[in-house]
Amino acid sequence: RGSTRLSIRPLVGSTMVVSAPPCSAQAGPAKEAGNKAFAAQRYDEAFEHFSEAIRADPGSALLRSNRAGALSSLGRHPEALEDAGMCISIQPDWWKGYTRRGHAQFQLGRFADSEISYLEAQKLNPDEKAVALGLEQTRQRMREMGIPLCQDNASVALRSAAGGAAPAAAPVPVPRATGE
Repeated sequence: RGSTRLSIRPLVGSTMVVSAPPCSAQAGPAKEAGNKAFAAQRYDEAFEHFSEAIRADPGSALLRSNRAGALSSLGRHPEALEDAGMCISIQPDWWKGYTRRGHAQFQLGRFADSEISYLEAQKLNPDEKAVALGLEQTRQRMREMGIPLCQDNASVALRSAAGGAAPAAAPVPVPRATGE
């Protein structure tokens, strides 16, 4: 099983950004093979390698995140959403899981849910450009569809409690996130 130690790096001010702990040594080779396949845009192969790595280290948030990225790249967004949810369950203080979830939700037309996920990621890592881009793309789509935006933390909490109810729409292509 993977390490449960957290890696924390300071940002300017009082914000601390938590990084995913490394996966186990047993999962490492499959993870690296998955990263290489992902970088070469061989997403089916990346998915298989990340799945192998998860079998060796099922408690790794990093591996769930990487496989979610491969699944999204394959257009398998419901499965990507499931892996992103597992990533968040394993390590709820890591921003990357929320970004993966936000991307999958966006692709599934769940824009209000996507906004909440990106806002959670932004709270955890306010300087990450990919988070800001995902949030802006989501909000642009919400404005186009007339879906109210969350204005503050209170509205995020209320919408989260209500299940993020929002109209669904057809998936829309957005830039792919990379593996780690």
